[in-house]
Amino acid sequence: MFEGEALGLKAMYDTKSIRVPLPYKVGSLPTGGSFIIMEFIQFGRSRGDQSALGRKLAEMHKSAKSDKGYGFYVENTIGSTPQINTWTADWIEFYSKHRLGYQLKLISQRFGDSAIYEKGT
Repeated sequence: MFEGEALGLKAMYDTKSIRVPLPYKVGSLPTGGSFIIMEFIQFGRSRGDQSALGRKLAEMHKSAKSDKGYGFYVENTIGSTPQINTWTADWIEFYSKHRLGYQLKLISQRFGDSAIYEKGT
């Protein structure tokens, strides 16, 4: 989980568009579990300009665009939930299949109700 997180943070950091912590090291603990060490960023209390944040996020995605299409080099997680990043040529297909579709599939499997999956796909 932390390896994917570190790779994603480093890719975002390298765009120089939005401020994220630079990851320094990931590894396994001898007693089990794992760790990530990253740069400390002092956050202020202000939420700032949300439209400026949106522009920065768009800038980050544009500068990190790959010839492979939409996706990422490794699978990672959203919290403890796997996030599928298979390269897809079309953004709509990527988002519908690997973001929304995958989450709906997990909900359907966990709760045994396929209605929400069918409505979302």
